[in-house]
Amino acid sequence: LLPHIFKTTNYGESWTDISGNLVDIPINDVLPDPQQPDRLFIGTDFGMYYTQDGGTTWQVMGEGHPICPVFDIELHDGASKLVSGTHGRSMYSFDLTQLDAEVAETRIIEPDYRLHQNYPNPFNNSTTIPFEVRQAGHVKLVVYDVNGRLVATLVDRQMQRGAHLVEFDAEGLASGTYFAALSVGDFRAVKKMVFLK
Repeated sequence: LLPHIFKTTNYGESWTDISGNLVDIPINDVLPDPQQPDRLFIGTDFGMYYTQDGGTTWQVMGEGHPICPVFDIELHDGASKLVSGTHGRSMYSFDLTQLDAEVAETRIIEPDYRLHQNYPNPFNNSTTIPFEVRQAGHVKLVVYDVNGRLVATLVDRQMQRGAHLVEFDAEGLASGTYFAALSVGDFRAVKKMVFLK
C-alpha cells in the first residue's frame, strides 16, 4: 500500500502519512471540514472517500456515487452539503447532516471480504486476482481502465465462503494501468494492476 496523503502541523517542516487504509489509487482533491478538523474528504480516480479520525481509517462515501474520477470537491457550510465534480459523469451532492447522524453507528468493515494484490504485477497478457469471501454474498469483481471505463466483468454472482482466484486475460487491451474492483453489498476494495505487453 503506497501512501498518498500527508499532514503537516509545522508549516511543512515535517510530514506525517495519514493514508491509513486507503487503496493505492490516485487522489485528485483533498478537502478538510472546517467544523470538524479530523474529518477530511477526498476525490480519487475511483470516487469519493472520507475519514472521521484524521486519516487513520477511510471509507467510501456515497452509495450512489459512480466509480469514476472526482476532480473537484466543494463544501457548502450553510446547507451542510458537499458537492463532487466528476470527469464526464456529472456532479453529485451529499447531505452531511445525514453523515453526522450515522457516525455513531458507523463501523469499519473488517472484512468479511478481502481483495488481495494480483500476481504477477506488472503482468504480461494475464494475471491472477485473489480474494476472500468470509461470508456468503453476491460478489462482483470488475476491471476498469484509468478513465473509469469498465473493461471486464470477472465475477458477478452469489459466492460461498472461502479463498478464490480469478484469472484476468488482458489480450486485446492496451498496455497501461488498470484497477480491479471488488464489491459485495456496501464493501468495496480496489487494487491497481499494471499491464505491460
